[in-house]
Amino acid sequence: MKLSLACGVPVGLLLLSAPVWAREIPLSSEPTLQRSWLDSSSLRWNVGSNIPLTEPTQPLDRARCKAEILSANTDEERRVEGAGWMLVEPTRRAGALALVKGTQAFDGECRPTAFQVFVFSEGQFAGTVAPQPMERQADGELLQARVEDDGTVMADFARYRAKDPLCCPSRTATVSYRIDHVGATPILLPERISTDLLPTE
Repeated sequence: MKLSLACGVPVGLLLLSAPVWAREIPLSSEPTLQRSWLDSSSLRWNVGSNIPLTEPTQPLDRARCKAEILSANTDEERRVEGAGWMLVEPTRRAGALALVKGTQAFDGECRPTAFQVFVFSEGQFAGTVAPQPMERQADGELLQARVEDDGTVMADFARYRAKDPLCCPSRTATVSYRIDHVGATPILLPERISTDLLPTE
């Protein structure tokens, strides 16, 4: 069974629409709206067991968008909430892995922006799927994160070219991760990036 978190582009579009072009690449050299961490030669940002601390960028968001904020019910969720993040989707679990989504802020329609997905292994924080919070409709936005049947964490990110409309990135980058260990501490490590063209109408 595959578990996923999704935002921005419907999951059905990603799963049902076959890419017209795809190849596995270590780095992307295609022109984009701005340089993304997905173009970097360094993909090692998860180095410790501490969840990044944050504060809501708009303090009134908690009251304005309270219907979108979930209560913490698990140890993993309480750790993310305790670091200042607002929980916005139910935690997804697969075996020893848990994916918790939190946000720093909401837009005018109470949609998460400046959000992140936190990965836990056997209850311990292993890392985030991206080195910094992600914005809606921007290059590097998380589209979905999931755990494959073999325990591999996968995440799809929007890749915008300069002329792409905000609704419709022309490509997606898929990152696969593995859980390594430094002593008893699990570390989420990106292993591979592949890029697909999205079909156009």
